[in-house]
Amino acid sequence: MKKEMSRLQSALDKLQSQHDDLENLIRAHRQLLTPFRRLPNEVLSEIFIHCLPEKHNAIMSTQSAPLLLGRVCSRWRMVVYQRTPRLWATLHVPAPSFPLICGWQNIVLPPLELRQLQAEYETKFDRQCNAIREWLQRSNKCLLSISFFPAHQTAQITSVQTRSLFNAAELTEYHIRYLSLLVSFSHRWKSLEIGISNQAQAEFLASIPQRSVTHLQSLYLQPLIPANELEPLFKSGLLAAQNLRTLHLFNLPSSLSTSVINFSGITHLMLRRQPLPGPEPNDERLTINEAYWLFASCRFLVHCAISIIDIKQAIFTPKPLWHAANGKLFLPLLQSLDIMERAYHLGSLFELFDVPSLYSIGYRTMFSAANPEHPERRSPLLMLILQTNGQVMELTLDFQSFDSRRQDIVEIFKRTPQLERLTHKHSNEDMEIIQGISGPQHRLPSFTPLASLKWVLDLLTPSYISQDGYCLCPYLQIIDLSSTMFLSEHDVAHFLQRRLSAAAIGAVARFTSVKIAFFCPKLVDIPALLQTYTEEGQFDLNISYPSKVQYKNGKFERINGLLIPQRLGKGRPRQPWSEDIFSWLRQVSS
Repeated sequence: MKKEMSRLQSALDKLQSQHDDLENLIRAHRQLLTPFRRLPNEVLSEIFIHCLPEKHNAIMSTQSAPLLLGRVCSRWRMVVYQRTPRLWATLHVPAPSFPLICGWQNIVLPPLELRQLQAEYETKFDRQCNAIREWLQRSNKCLLSISFFPAHQTAQITSVQTRSLFNAAELTEYHIRYLSLLVSFSHRWKSLEIGISNQAQAEFLASIPQRSVTHLQSLYLQPLIPANELEPLFKSGLLAAQNLRTLHLFNLPSSLSTSVINFSGITHLMLRRQPLPGPEPNDERLTINEAYWLFASCRFLVHCAISIIDIKQAIFTPKPLWHAANGKLFLPLLQSLDIMERAYHLGSLFELFDVPSLYSIGYRTMFSAANPEHPERRSPLLMLILQTNGQVMELTLDFQSFDSRRQDIVEIFKRTPQLERLTHKHSNEDMEIIQGISGPQHRLPSFTPLASLKWVLDLLTPSYISQDGYCLCPYLQIIDLSSTMFLSEHDVAHFLQRRLSAAAIGAVARFTSVKIAFFCPKLVDIPALLQTYTEEGQFDLNISYPSKVQYKNGKFERINGLLIPQRLGKGRPRQPWSEDIFSWLRQVSS
């Protein structure tokens, strides 16, 4: 009987094994019949293209598209490498990471070891160049978007205890070899973003003829050298590209009117000069007369961000051009304008504007809030808004600059009845820029007086809740005060409650997004006070507080004594404010 049981059990195990094999086979074939596997290669290619990074060019990493997509299966690899050349039409070229020698500057390596290290790097460099060449060749005939910022790599050779394996001339030579490789594809450039760290790189780029960049539409140049060393580049064929539509420059030629840039075709423009030493702006800045010529030349501008800085004695003398009749500046397509200014007669320039499509304005000034030198000067923003016929829907301001001119901002709010988005941005913060694969741009801390912003919130708070109640900016839906640190939680809570209550009866528009940053630790639970509105999903409430700072115990050393405790926390540590300031802020808030 036991033998019979063993035989039956063996037969059962054999049948079970065969059953499992068949189940696995059926499961594998069923996976082959999933809807995604039945997609045509053309549809799969379109999906892959949407996997590329949106804020920067593709990087040479197996953790990101397109290389990541080619590691899934053989079919995906075939589609990525053979059927979708557009995946390879965008690339952020990795700057060469030069080997560093750890130790003091007087350390000398043996010649044999030095040559070995140099040979190893040369092999690595050639392999990387071949990879870049193969990447761009896979794009077939597609137009290319390329970014290359070699300037950041030289910054790592600044420590006393480290030095590069190569001298400055050899480092520049490697950068030039990278540029030579990229220039071989210049006939297919569509977008180029590049950093310039020395004059040799500027001269090499200046040698590119105009006929080699016939398809170039977007150019971003970020030099780290003085403008006088860039003069050959400003007269080069690269800047003379006839199809250039987007231009970002961080150093400008000595005279815009004599440059080779075809401003008549520019639609997106950002011009900003490098900050120069000295108490007064000088000729290295964009003057108000140059700004007039620039706007008169860029007749098809859609988006513009510039800094206009002039000396006190400057006289605005607009010279009528053939395309600016009677001195008027007709910009029919201009939709957004971001101005950083320190020009005494900027209002006279704005008076000449005719901007029927302008709906987004960013305005910041370098003048102090009090401005004792010109107390009669009103904000040029008033004159600019007068030219828009009340069509402004987005406004970015530094409220601190209006602290002594509150009537100006009252007039501004009255003349922007369609305003939907209001943002506070400190004048010390950089203008927004678009860059290939730049790191996060750290902003300077904003120290707007608390009383100033309280007054602004009171101005936008409905005086009473009724159907015929008057309120400035009744269509305001988005408010961003995230770059401001001095705010009272009680004032914010009161403002939001009154505004949301008015929206509930239709007196004003409902908020869709509120973003506020506080400097003090949390004292009032604002989300709990607004729970009724947040539960209904009316708006997105984003409130941030400073991260809690922790300290390590001090460490005693015989030579250095007691070491200063290290501060811990997320992000960049804030300034060490004393408890007296926190106490004062709590008193003001209460």
